[in-house]
Amino acid sequence: MAALETEVAYWLQHDTCFNVDVTKWIFMTGLVAFRDYWRAVGIYHCPNHARQSAYASSVAAHLQRRFGSEAFRKAKARKNGLVDGSVK
Repeated sequence: MAALETEVAYWLQHDTCFNVDVTKWIFMTGLVAFRDYWRAVGIYHCPNHARQSAYASSVAAHLQRRFGSEAFRKAKARKNGLVDGSVK
């Protein structure tokens, strides 16, 4: 039996675990569909492409302020098969 829209709205507002599961589902759906992490971040936020890009850029800027740009360089090196300048 499908949940009523009012029940889902209540769960989203008052059930943290349900909210996290829905967030993960939205993000993973975008990631599987487009195979692009930052596009999936934007899709989580909004269906409008221009707003997706703005949101993803905002998240990236926040993460760089919080963790420093070095965290992005390390992640990119791992993605490209490099660890400490050498190939894995």
